[in-house]
Amino acid sequence: MQVHENKIVDLKACIKQRTVKQQRKQNGQYRCTMSGNRLAGFCEILIYDNMHNTAEVFQLYFSTKGLTEHRYLDAEEVQLWDKNKNDTVHITYRQALILLGDAVRQSYKYQRRVKWLQIYDSIHVQRVWQKEYYDYNSCSLDWLLDLQDTVQFITIYLAAIANKDAVLLYDLTASTMKQNISREVYAYSWNHVLEDFNIFNYEIVHVEHNLEENCWNLYVVLCGKYGERNLLSVDVCVKLIVENGRLYLLNEMVMDANHVSGY
Repeated sequence: MQVHENKIVDLKACIKQRTVKQQRKQNGQYRCTMSGNRLAGFCEILIYDNMHNTAEVFQLYFSTKGLTEHRYLDAEEVQLWDKNKNDTVHITYRQALILLGDAVRQSYKYQRRVKWLQIYDSIHVQRVWQKEYYDYNSCSLDWLLDLQDTVQFITIYLAAIANKDAVLLYDLTASTMKQNISREVYAYSWNHVLEDFNIFNYEIVHVEHNLEENCWNLYVVLCGKYGERNLLSVDVCVKLIVENGRLYLLNEMVMDANHVSGY
């Protein structure tokens, strides 16, 4: 694998947005639209209140940034927002609150704009703390994840680690590995040996497929740095399994790390 320190792999650009099944425009109070790529760690959601003809837009990061921007829009601004976005899909109000709630919790975990959030007047932000709207036992990103192949899975997995996107990693993990750990506890306690590793390049060097167990062992070489330290080559083994027709993470192991000569 060729390594060029000045050519950093953009994991986010490599992740294909799953084609979300378009939701019908709801006849209820809210019409919700998503733009961006949640699996790559960023999206915007627009929540339009059909009853009051008002709308709110939220800019969401699922990294340490969390909820970064919120705006109220009038009818003309809603049309302009829709016109300027070429990747929008309709989602349900519940899905919108899952996305919003995950980002808000990142803000609190990493202490970003907490004072602002505490005096926030948006009803939607208030509802992400109410179990009837945001329940950790039923929150999941499965609606975005069910059509990934092994290569896409590895890319999403690495980007999630780099983003510190713990809830996405939880939703990628096989049920047998969660061992009664809730999504909430996992998200707040999550840490990883590679979470501060800046990946410049990566390559899947070997794949083993166990037909009997319907699982894969993927051997991946990562090249990158911790801060300003010397360039490292890190060997990782990721084990995937099929559950309910979808790939999940069964196990992961960092096997070795070596300095890359010439850097």
